[in-house]
Amino acid sequence: MQKKIRIITLMVVFVLTALTSFGASKNYLQVSDIEPKLSNIQIDNKPILAYGEDSNGFISYTVVDESSFDDFFKETASLDAITNISNLLVTDFNKKLNTLSDKSTAKVVYADLLESIKYSYNALDKEVKNLNNLKDTGKNLSNNFGKVKLTKKIAATQGVAQSIKNLDNVSSVAPKLLEQMKKILDLMKK
Repeated sequence: MQKKIRIITLMVVFVLTALTSFGASKNYLQVSDIEPKLSNIQIDNKPILAYGEDSNGFISYTVVDESSFDDFFKETASLDAITNISNLLVTDFNKKLNTLSDKSTAKVVYADLLESIKYSYNALDKEVKNLNNLKDTGKNLSNNFGKVKLTKKIAATQGVAQSIKNLDNVSSVAPKLLEQMKKILDLMKK
């Protein structure tokens, strides 16, 4: 009897595992996909990609071969990535600024970093304006898995849940981050 229960349990685990991973795939966004002008930046002498998810790309997103879901996953991944990049740039700038004895030289010494902050600010500001639309799309998709193939429904469900979680995080982080970036850029204009 126990042997049958173990076999059935193993079969259920196998089927659930297969349904979770079978059919869905991952795509990766490169920094150049997110904001081309940021693709060559370095932080602490490391390429920005070194701070990403893995060597395949800066950030991954789920693909379930249903365009409305795939587009949503890609857009939310892009927004999450530009938020992370912006945070890295602000942190790096503030760290470097604190090492200068004469803060007024920062504009010249860190001109490339300031240029990257400007590009990142513009990209994040543009993306954040679409945040509420993305949240609405996420809510709609979370109630509409009908078009997704059965073998990809679990991955789609997990992808929507993760994307909504990322959007909530961006909602709480991005306004303050944009404010910090604007202060840095305004300060350096003087």
